[in-house]
Amino acid sequence: MKHKIYLYFFSNIKEKLTYLFSLKKFKDVQFLWIEKIFRILLNLIIWALVANELEGNLFGELSYWLALITILGPLVYLGTDQIIREKISMDTKNVDIIIFSNLFFKLTSSSIILIVFIFYLMHSKGIPYFIDNIYIVILLTTLILRSFMIFEFFFDIIGKIKLNIFLRSFSFSSSMILMLIFIFYGLNLYVVSIAFITEFIILTLLNLIVYYSFYKKRFKISLPLIFNVLKRSIPIFLCDITSVVFSRINYVLLKENVSNSEIGNLSIALRFTEVWYFAISSVMIFMFPKIIQTVKFKQKYQKNIILSFELALILAVSSIIMNIAISGFIIKFLYNAEYSDAIIYMNYYTFILIFIFLGYVQEPIEISKNILYMRVFRYGTGALVCYILNIILINKFGVLGSILAANLSYFYIFILSNFIFKEGRDILYLIFKAFKFKNTLSIFQRSK
Repeated sequence: MKHKIYLYFFSNIKEKLTYLFSLKKFKDVQFLWIEKIFRILLNLIIWALVANELEGNLFGELSYWLALITILGPLVYLGTDQIIREKISMDTKNVDIIIFSNLFFKLTSSSIILIVFIFYLMHSKGIPYFIDNIYIVILLTTLILRSFMIFEFFFDIIGKIKLNIFLRSFSFSSSMILMLIFIFYGLNLYVVSIAFITEFIILTLLNLIVYYSFYKKRFKISLPLIFNVLKRSIPIFLCDITSVVFSRINYVLLKENVSNSEIGNLSIALRFTEVWYFAISSVMIFMFPKIIQTVKFKQKYQKNIILSFELALILAVSSIIMNIAISGFIIKFLYNAEYSDAIIYMNYYTFILIFIFLGYVQEPIEISKNILYMRVFRYGTGALVCYILNIILINKFGVLGSILAANLSYFYIFILSNFIFKEGRDILYLIFKAFKFKNTLSIFQRSK
């Protein structure tokens, strides 16, 4: 039986990847993979130097604030990104209205969040603390700058993936060069935050220049469109906020139970695992619009979904094997001895990739079939499950407990919770059909 599963899995890799790479539009995504790998390698090296220079306590402090900013992200965008991508894909005539309406909304909401957080710091911690830790506010400005990512969505959807790659690579490289200069002359949290936001400043300017130079769209805003998008995005927002909370809540809970250096170790483990998201996210940049656009054609629609699930499992298993095989050596080479526990944490955390990759494929299905209520339930109950598991397991096992809680929570969200709804069982049916688990498949066929 084991040999049959082994032969099935590896015999399908060549077939599926050959089909995918033969598609004309996917050739641009190959360049995207090259860009992602370049960013990953450079990012890991530079942040290793930062971690070694700052040492465990300060690096753990920086990781904590970056995690908190990640939690604030959904409060700015309110789940509108996926709806906007769908609208741009389906309504190319009104792209300027869609883009600038969403941009206006994001700039407004991000500015409000930034002002509220500043007042919170000043009121709760005091003005001296606020002045001494101004780097936190500098990091928070990324929320405003990331509002301009709407232009990246547009460039991707119209097929200008190479343009996006160039703009992102130039901005990222400039930021990393600045970080290297700061490392050479002396590093602290203030200069790290300045180098960090430099990438977003340059990318924002380049996106605006390119958009206005080549597309000459006028600045148009539609309030009815904004409210329509917000209305549709409420379920996604609830999912995003709960998803981010339970993916980063461990930082908040751990801060009360372990040292900053241990949080730094966990941050490295998560960084080495999450870099593999590029594999499935690159594929879904291509497959997302294909799934959305073929929803009315059942055979093509299911074919695209099944292909996406097959690729998700292949990429997840491959990423796990490669992460365990090589990342430990990279961590030993790049980081000081005080970060050695990151290898142990990473080896346990990496199995989360299977559930994350399958979750990526489920997102366009939920949007195209308008079953976002199911995602709200999944993520809402998943956040509760994650919170409870973290409280129980962190007290018993520390950082390893939080990693176990994360794996169990994602398994519940993307697998177990699907059994509750008929639409979720339909998704499981397609998953099992994609991987040809015949015995399990027959159970679902009889229940339909």
